[in-house]
Amino acid sequence: MADDDQMVRKTVIAILALLSAAMVATQTNYFVVGDAHLIAVLAPITACALLAGPKAGALVGAIAGAAEWLHATLLPLDAYEQYFATPVNSVLLFAVIGLVMGLMYAVACNREYDKNWKGVLALVVACAIGSALFTLLFSISANIINALVNIEIPSNIMSDLAGNKELVSQVVANFGLMALLVMAFATLWYKRESSAEERTLSRRFQGWLFAVMCAAYLLCAAGTYTVVSIVCRNGAESQMQSQINYLSGQLKERDDLIGGLQRRGDLSEQKANDLHASSVSGVALGLPLGERGVSAVAEDDVVVSSSDASMIGKGFTDVVGAGFLRGFDQSLYDANRSSTWYMSGSELGYLRVSELSYLRVSRQGSYQIMVALPQAEVYQWRPVIVLVVSGVFLALFAAVYAQASLLLKNVVVRDIDQTNEVLGRITEGELDQSVKVRDTVEFARLSDGINATVGTLRDAIATEAARNDRDLATAKAIQESALPRSFPPFPEVDAFDIYASMNAAREVGGDFYDFFLLDDDRVCLLIADVSGKGIPASLFMMAAKTEIASNIRAGMALGIAMQTANWHLCQGNDAGMFVTVWTAILDYKTGKLTYVNAGHNPPLLRHKGSWEWLKARSGLFLGTFETAKYHEETVTLVKGDELFLYTDGVNEAFSATEEQYGDDRVEAFLADHADLHPHALVDAMRAELRTWAKGAEQSDDITMLSIEYGAQPEATGSISLDATTDNADAAIDLVRRELTSRYCPITVQHKVDIALEELFVNVCKHAYAEQDGPGKVQVDYVFNANPNSITVSVTDWGTPFDPLDQSDPTAPESIGSAKIGGLGILMVKKSTDDLSYLRDGDANVVAFRCSW
Repeated sequence: MADDDQMVRKTVIAILALLSAAMVATQTNYFVVGDAHLIAVLAPITACALLAGPKAGALVGAIAGAAEWLHATLLPLDAYEQYFATPVNSVLLFAVIGLVMGLMYAVACNREYDKNWKGVLALVVACAIGSALFTLLFSISANIINALVNIEIPSNIMSDLAGNKELVSQVVANFGLMALLVMAFATLWYKRESSAEERTLSRRFQGWLFAVMCAAYLLCAAGTYTVVSIVCRNGAESQMQSQINYLSGQLKERDDLIGGLQRRGDLSEQKANDLHASSVSGVALGLPLGERGVSAVAEDDVVVSSSDASMIGKGFTDVVGAGFLRGFDQSLYDANRSSTWYMSGSELGYLRVSELSYLRVSRQGSYQIMVALPQAEVYQWRPVIVLVVSGVFLALFAAVYAQASLLLKNVVVRDIDQTNEVLGRITEGELDQSVKVRDTVEFARLSDGINATVGTLRDAIATEAARNDRDLATAKAIQESALPRSFPPFPEVDAFDIYASMNAAREVGGDFYDFFLLDDDRVCLLIADVSGKGIPASLFMMAAKTEIASNIRAGMALGIAMQTANWHLCQGNDAGMFVTVWTAILDYKTGKLTYVNAGHNPPLLRHKGSWEWLKARSGLFLGTFETAKYHEETVTLVKGDELFLYTDGVNEAFSATEEQYGDDRVEAFLADHADLHPHALVDAMRAELRTWAKGAEQSDDITMLSIEYGAQPEATGSISLDATTDNADAAIDLVRRELTSRYCPITVQHKVDIALEELFVNVCKHAYAEQDGPGKVQVDYVFNANPNSITVSVTDWGTPFDPLDQSDPTAPESIGSAKIGGLGILMVKKSTDDLSYLRDGDANVVAFRCSW
């Protein structure tokens, strides 16, 4: 489970090593719980073994053992801690436990504890084995050390190994601690790894800062505890030495007084002895040694005065020696430093706590003096002092942590967040954004670098977009050149009128139409829709168009031609594209129409004045099933019948509210415009769809084809002029020549002249008012026969303006007071049979129709 990040791994090892040493220094390395000692220092050792591996566990164990060894030697907490006063039972034992636990955890973690309950069980078992092993090794080691080194700790460990409930309690207590800590650390570590991608710079900094603060706090707490302990111990040494000095002085003073009286003859020897005994018996009483401090004075090795009445009359060496395993030692007299003394005597059992005290012994002639202070009273103010100081340090570190986090947020994270916010918008495609964080040199350079990179990217995208635009424009030109675009296509044939248009949803589309003469009597027409859009659809469209046309031109029957085309389109069609096709051959001598519908939208036929659907299906769409077959359908047309073909871009056109136009609206629109010839009908339907969309983006290619049987081909004309009033006559002359050749009545010609002049002059005066030079105006006309009609459109690319959206003005008293765009538009309305306006992209298109 070691982290790949070496810095994190080393930091974890350092903090856990520091924690173990601090626990020993502050005497929180173990706790007495009932009959057991809870070895708390095992927690950082086992945690390091789990998180950083066996070697790190052994290292932290050795550090904890060394700290325990020094503390047990210099400042033992109680009799139990004396067991750790040798390197074997501290440094070596803890290092071995760290190594063994690391190995066992490595095996357990291979079971993926975080995902498998068996892995969790393996960790728990490892903790149980580690606890039992530690307790066993410690017990055996302590017993051996007692036997070989004769340490000053009584023990009957080996005799208690079998059936010792205290030993079992020790194993259970250590196991509970290890298992709890291991599962907690493992869970926290797993959560850290699983949320690695979600950690922000602020959280990462705060984590490292918290680690540093914890380390600093542990050092301060350990240092404070050690300093307070040393001060308290030195104070106790001074207090005990002063009491010994006091007792020595009192004894000498009394002996001198009694000796002087005896030398003067004031006291007999018996009275002197009695006075000496009575004066000495109370000398050790009332000394300021706290509640449980002990003082004693002996003469000739017999305790004659003591604050503990049970000691009086006993041998001094026996009383003092009872607190030492080896008994009394002459080196205790007037030693430079007090000795550790067991106040309850040396009859101690395994794991039993005996109260430690500090003992000083002195000898003054025939007198022996002892003073002992229990550790509980020596260090009684230590917890309060350490708690206050630790609280101060904790508050200080918390303030530093909060201030550092706040500074990071205001100085660094704020600028990073601002930079990331702009980068987020840039990655969403807003390449016009720029980073403007310049509070420091580093952020200024970062901002400049990002802005330069985005600028380069923006230029590269613009260059690539321009290249793509050129490529798409070329592709569009190629695609448009492949479709019949000149109308009327067969001016020498007066048996039918035909018109078609395609508006791609993108620069190039997948829809197409086609028509061509087969001989002097027949014309072929078709419309198709390729799946998808863009370049792939256009390439498949070209292949389908070529294949279908070549088969029909080769003289194949319509059904066979479609079947052959389908088979060829299926070959190598790894992209899975397909095309729906409606194609027909019209014998314009007889009116017989033979058609095949390969999965396409059914067309509508205006027969004898009413529209009806041709819903017959001949087979599946082309390009998917190579064995598909197609049968032909026939219908006989009469003069005046009109056929309207379309792709699904018409009936599936969406409005701004995402509502489809639908088949019913298609049929209703055609019914309302039953008198329109092919060109006018297609244009009217296109205008209807634009009105329906109301600015919504075109979602599919829109392709339409209309053919009217028995109608003469329409005549068209176009002229593009500068938008100046001087050019109005040129536009009027163009239309007038067509009307004259068609024997149009003079009255109708006058109406056309008036309408065209008003619209042309209106464009010249108002469309380009906001620009310096004149813009362009284009005049187009379409003449249809049976009945005779002419449709004229005036197009400009100026300011959007719908003249039909204005209310009709009140007629003025004289024609001279009429305003262009006011009464002029009213005159246009009165002079024409139909008037419409269309905003086609960036163009204004006003069209009118006159019939006769």
